[in-house]
Amino acid sequence: MVITERTPYKVLQLVPGGPVDKTQKVQIGDILVEVDGVRLDKVPGDKVRQVIIGPEGSKVTMQFKEGQKRTPAGAYVIIVLRASPKAGGETRVDAEAGTPAHRTPSKKITYTDDFDITTAERAVKIQYDPKKGEWARSLINVAVKEAFAAGAMRTAHHMKDLTRTGDESRYVLKLSKDANEDTQIYFDDVAMQMDAKMYADLYNRRKPPKKVDFLAAHVLQLVEREGEPICGVESYIEGEYKKFNNNWDWSDDQRNTPQAFSHFTWEASGHKILICDIQGVGDLWTDPQIHTIDGNGYGKGNMGKEGIDKFLKAHKCNAICKWLKLPSTGQLKQSTGADTVVRPGDGHTTLAGTAGAKIVAARAELAGQQEALAQQQAALEDEKRKLAAMAEERDLQKAKQEMEAVQREREKLKREKEELARMMSEFDAQRSNQGDKGSDVDALVAMGFDKTKAQRAVEQTQNLEAAVALCIEQSTPPAKVLPAIP
Repeated sequence: MVITERTPYKVLQLVPGGPVDKTQKVQIGDILVEVDGVRLDKVPGDKVRQVIIGPEGSKVTMQFKEGQKRTPAGAYVIIVLRASPKAGGETRVDAEAGTPAHRTPSKKITYTDDFDITTAERAVKIQYDPKKGEWARSLINVAVKEAFAAGAMRTAHHMKDLTRTGDESRYVLKLSKDANEDTQIYFDDVAMQMDAKMYADLYNRRKPPKKVDFLAAHVLQLVEREGEPICGVESYIEGEYKKFNNNWDWSDDQRNTPQAFSHFTWEASGHKILICDIQGVGDLWTDPQIHTIDGNGYGKGNMGKEGIDKFLKAHKCNAICKWLKLPSTGQLKQSTGADTVVRPGDGHTTLAGTAGAKIVAARAELAGQQEALAQQQAALEDEKRKLAAMAEERDLQKAKQEMEAVQREREKLKREKEELARMMSEFDAQRSNQGDKGSDVDALVAMGFDKTKAQRAVEQTQNLEAAVALCIEQSTPPAKVLPAIP
């Protein structure tokens, strides 16, 4: 059996009468995927020979993927004997003697997914770090299924990252139907989602009743496909997707957490951004929109200050906004069926007699204890926030003092330069002969410099202004280099 050493590693020829030829299992055009446990997609073409060739007559286990012309397409494993190697870009594997052996499991093997990993392809994974604002690339192997859904612009596919295991390996890949689509859209969407994920981490540090998160997302380039298309990828989750607010003025008031999170991002960013268009499964979200106060960045859905104003005007602060001590936007949400409330009876049952009175009293006492405990907890959290604010204030004051010292030093240098310029102007006016070295020396002495140093400076520079600078340099320590004021 002869196999090309260029990817894909296809069968070019079968040795007549050899064990592989006799099996009638391997056919010309089939693709060699794995040799003795080594996947060839990780081996350069010029190294394939080293993987396959061994002592003549020794056994080699080979996994193939059937060629596209075979029906049905599938995969199989064979064990054959090695033959003598041949040169010229071909690898000879089929032996002239021996019988093939087939690897058959003793019992049926089951897997956690139904991905056909023999269709795996190489891809470049491009990830965004929101803290550094940087992109990083890595090479991975992925298996992509046929589309399970399609919209007007893109198709959605289940994808498995073969470099990971378990649930962390399952993703949803979104691929454009238009080969000419602007690929920058994918990078903008991923950056926006990862920025939102960073704000979710900040939100969770405030210890809200329910923590939130955004799905991890990245850009993927399918380098083995024609045109090397760019697509967007995010982690796969099961469940019913639901939208909780949009990028304008609508929100689902049945949920408090999504609306409080959007409000939180406005305050946490220092009134620079607001994250909205919250949607997902429970409190695990995806595909957000970010409005910026200047309207720059984050795609066409960024409605800028107008979008922010629309949200804040429609937003009704709820119990979680109060828990987070967020400044009110002017409206307070009334209790709804989605809130945790104590509902009255339906009128068909009553509590009567002493037993009923005791139950009512016990409930009232318990409610009072719960309220007192909640007040104590709120007071404790308030004290923690005050301590944190005091620490931040101390750091701010220290930084402010350092910047004021830098500013004073700069102003001092500025005054010294202005004084030097004034003195130069006065002496230039007094000099009657600009080329007279004696007058230059006298001028320097009159300025307070040592006469010997003045004479030496005039001789070295032949210019009064340069001589003054040289005298100053020799008489004073070098100026302190100051950092730039942002």
